[in-house]
Amino acid sequence: MAISSLILTSASIYWPTSQKLKASYALITGTLASGTYLVVLHPAHLKQSCISGLVYTSIALIGVIKAQSRLREIKVRAKSE
Repeated sequence: MAISSLILTSASIYWPTSQKLKASYALITGTLASGTYLVVLHPAHLKQSCISGLVYTSIALIGVIKAQSRLREIKVRAKSE
């Protein structure tokens, strides 16, 4: 799920659409929920899971922010034409 969300978020940066961003949000939420579930099941791996989760979330959020910015630029250009 995490890899899928990163791929979709990357695609959203280059070809942004509202639907792709909504799907990215859903995949990111699902990844964080499944990671939380795994930590609850195996608390011994808490440190490793938290570090991986923070790295993933940081990368995914940076991608989403860039995609949102690109989508806004496209919408502004379309209105001015």
